Amino acid sequence: MRYEVPEPIKRKIAGRAGYRCSFPKCNRATIGPGHEFDDVLSVGKAAHIHSASVSGPRGQADLTPEQIVSVSNGIWLCSIHADLVDANRGTNFPATTLMSFRDLHERRISREVGNIHTRFGWIREVLVEEGWPFAPGSRLELAKTTLFIGGNGVGKTALCDWIAGTLDSRHLQRWQFSARNRIYSLIFDDEVTEHRIDVRCNDDEVAYSLDGQSVPYVPLAFSVVFLQYEDKHSKSPIGRLAGRLGINQQLIPKLLKEVTRNQSSAIRHAQYRKRKLFLDVVGTSEIPYQRLSGSERVRVDVEFAITLARLESRYRPTLLVIDAGLHVLDREPWANLLNRLRSPDLDFQSIVTTSEPKQDLEGWQAYIFQYANREVHLIPAST
Repeated sequence: MRYEVPEPIKRKIAGRAGYRCSFPKCNRATIGPGHEFDDVLSVGKAAHIHSASVSGPRGQADLTPEQIVSVSNGIWLCSIHADLVDANRGTNFPATTLMSFRDLHERRISREVGNIHTRFGWIREVLVEEGWPFAPGSRLELAKTTLFIGGNGVGKTALCDWIAGTLDSRHLQRWQFSARNRIYSLIFDDEVTEHRIDVRCNDDEVAYSLDGQSVPYVPLAFSVVFLQYEDKHSKSPIGRLAGRLGINQQLIPKLLKEVTRNQSSAIRHAQYRKRKLFLDVVGTSEIPYQRLSGSERVRVDVEFAITLARLESRYRPTLLVIDAGLHVLDREPWANLLNRLRSPDLDFQSIVTTSEPKQDLEGWQAYIFQYANREVHLIPAST
């Protein structure tokens, strides 16, 4: 059965898009004067993100019929791009990619009508021209939330470092003195325009180019929150948490009110007393951070990372990277986390690495890091 979008819903989707195509770099007006004085010509379409029929492009995930025909499952496109996103069964444009296209475009429109309160931007594309272990010419399209999937040693952390390090040079430090050349590019969109950042690492030098002009660093206003699980050699539990987040440990107590403010948080109550962090995580009573189980501690770490990203994204475009550690989560908290990250309530972009997914990847932007012939190939999970 095919579910058609009612006309009132189509008009809402079109209106939120300003009757312009939401596809990146298109922005084509889709409504205007017709041939007669009283005619209106429309070349726009309210395209489904998840498909109108079970056998259609991108599938229907677990959406109800009401959700299939809702505003949240629609994107306004010109006739050309509406056909393009559905070509090849939609495998080139997963649902999360189209959601990202729509969200970015709607923020541009909001900015034009004077109703935007936060800066929004996202990294749309990553191109690796040269950089072991990746196959030359590797390319990724990033959505609001993108999964990097693969075992140890296949380059997930390396690529996270390169992407994050382009915007925050601290993450490139361990690659700076490598004997291997690395040449890659990021395509970055904000509410106004597109930018291309080219990075070249060789010997002891990192060189940047922004929109074709050489620059000493990347001067774009962009924040990176990077949660990683390297040993920071701190003796205190709070010091280890701060080290994983890359922040000063004195900031941890100051974040407690923000961490528990969100109703979706896994932390129901938090308190800092006698130099110890006491937490009430869903499913536990209030206990010190160091006595939490491995999975509970990971959930706490993630909540602090999300809180930092939420705070940063109020004032500038933000990328959250969660690299490793999530393998200890059970299926339900794993799925809840990912669904939160791609929610429109969180106004930042995310990259999450994992050895293997714990849910169906239909509708997700995900890449499998596959080692073959002495190099790593980035394979879209949809293929």
